[in-house]
Amino acid sequence: MRENMAKIIVIITGLLVVILSMFFSALQNPDLLTDPSQDKASVASGSRLFLEQGCVRCHSFKGEGNSHLPLDESADKYTHAELISWITGADDLKGIMSSSTMKIKSKYQLLTREELGAIVEYLQQSDSIH
Repeated sequence: MRENMAKIIVIITGLLVVILSMFFSALQNPDLLTDPSQDKASVASGSRLFLEQGCVRCHSFKGEGNSHLPLDESADKYTHAELISWITGADDLKGIMSSSTMKIKSKYQLLTREELGAIVEYLQQSDSIH
């Protein structure tokens, strides 16, 4: 009876170790939980939106566009939320950005959260390719 109980305890302990290892691995590597095809679609959508919205008039990225304001490595410097604030010219940036820049960026406030997220995803994924 004791042997059976000991075997059950060993099996349960082993399962707990495996489950906890998987849990902590997922916490440390959240990109392992995402579907790569979904990321590729989001990056492609972000790339398309980056061009369609005319971002290249003011900014360059990966060597294309206006080199005056390059966005290369911007995702390394700013969080997802900060990038969205910069893209949309959020109110908390008044005084940091000129009023003419704020006016230009205000049109991007009409983009959906998904569209803004796709643009940020594009900047983040493309930075990691460098």
